[in-house]
Amino acid sequence: MIFDEVFTNTVESLLTGKFVCPITCATSYDFLSSDINRERVQTYLYQTGKTLSHIDHEFYYASYESMTPDRRRSSRAIFKQTQQEIRPVVEFLSLMMRVSNDERALYTGDEIHLAQIVSKIENDKSLLKSLDRIIIQIKGQLKGSVFDKTKQLINSLVKTEILKQIEPKIDIYLCTGKLAYYINLMEFIMTYQAEKFDDIDLDEPAQDDLI
Repeated sequence: MIFDEVFTNTVESLLTGKFVCPITCATSYDFLSSDINRERVQTYLYQTGKTLSHIDHEFYYASYESMTPDRRRSSRAIFKQTQQEIRPVVEFLSLMMRVSNDERALYTGDEIHLAQIVSKIENDKSLLKSLDRIIIQIKGQLKGSVFDKTKQLINSLVKTEILKQIEPKIDIYLCTGKLAYYINLMEFIMTYQAEKFDDIDLDEPAQDDLI
């Protein structure tokens, strides 16, 4: 019974567009670590026209098994919407690199400490300008302290499931698999040039896996 419940929850998460990673869906992620379980989930998804995708097993998600004209149109619409959503994420990643003075990309499970970010931004006007630019992009409020504005940014990333707060009263956050997906999508955009998306063959597996 427990096995069937985990299977059902895992499939529902995938079909509703969630990214299954050890941060957001630990039980489902552990479930998918088994070859047998992945095969069972894959069989079910195939019946819905979807397939189980992953990148280095860092996270799992459902993508189209193959492209039809309707799915192609749907994918283009999703892609264009994601392009808008990804811009604040790009700015956030750039801000984090400057705050930490580290060009290493963030990975699933990496910690984000609100107090440390605020402390760095308060002492750097350039970082503050970057923060304000992101706040405008997410349609936040520019009024308030650096803490208030940084909290707005973090909350927006939590809302979109890019970050997950460890505990309600503790301002420490973990990067989720969705952030890893966006990072891979950015590489995809840079490689194929987003403005030429209409010319991309979405039947290529490497591209299908990101849609």
